[in-house]
Amino acid sequence: MASLVFTEGCGGCQGFPGVLHANNCPHRSGYVAPTAESIKKAAEKATKEAEAFAAKKATIDIKTLTYDITDEDQGGDGGSYDKIIKVQIIDGDEVIGEWSIYFYFSSGTPSVRGEVKRFYHTAHLGHKILIDDAYQGQGLSRFMGKKLADKITNMINNNKLREDDLFWITSDATGGFWQSIGMTTVEERPLPHPHFDWTPTIEDDCKWMYVGEFCNWANGAKEGTKPESIKRLTYLMDVIELHPKGKKISNSLFGGGRKKRTRKKIKRKRRKTRRKSKKKRKTRRKSKKKRKTRRKSKKGRTKRRK
Repeated sequence: MASLVFTEGCGGCQGFPGVLHANNCPHRSGYVAPTAESIKKAAEKATKEAEAFAAKKATIDIKTLTYDITDEDQGGDGGSYDKIIKVQIIDGDEVIGEWSIYFYFSSGTPSVRGEVKRFYHTAHLGHKILIDDAYQGQGLSRFMGKKLADKITNMINNNKLREDDLFWITSDATGGFWQSIGMTTVEERPLPHPHFDWTPTIEDDCKWMYVGEFCNWANGAKEGTKPESIKRLTYLMDVIELHPKGKKISNSLFGGGRKKRTRKKIKRKRRKTRRKSKKKRKTRRKSKKKRKTRRKSKKGRTKRRK
């Protein structure tokens, strides 16, 4: 009968692909039934954690927070993504919040000049979105969204992105956050046009929204946004300043962190710029030669006429 038990809050019981059963779930491999002593110890541990959490939350001062934003373009040179925009919220030197978006492009046919235009395919809106539990409920998600939306608006203005392009996520584990900002499943709202790199499924709990819809939510322009939320966003935009350049940022809370620029990558980039400058110099020389030949031919014509 144990196989028929459905454990509340267990991702494995809910049928999410690749998700293990929770530690308190009888379906988990090596599960040991709790004893009176283990229950008592767990309760004591929970009380200590709650006290520590309350003490941490009492010391938080929003005015001391800073943010850092990075915009890295791979330029189609490979890797798991073509572009990443990432915003981090920092308290002291510790990252307490992070939201990153991965963009994917495809290369078109080369133009007459040899330039290859990149076409937007899709972007994973929730590649990483985390906020320390003690800082939740402060409006920091919308603040990070606003900073990302500013970068996205710049891409739209430069014709790198359109408002009717799509953002997507898979395996929603936020407990309703994505629905609150306007994301829907393909069952609730069918896709307006096919995605080249992404096939949405109900089983994977995929959700999507328009780029313009995300920007509206982040800017507080989404229909039904509470005035308190807009007021809170305005306050956070005023008090949270950009993190000083060169100052240490510890990514120990979430792991990973900012992408390191290795010597190889720096050298590769320099070689590319040198090649580009050489090509430019060659084209300039050619154009100068052409101008000289035209002038000579004009002079020759005038002499013949005389």
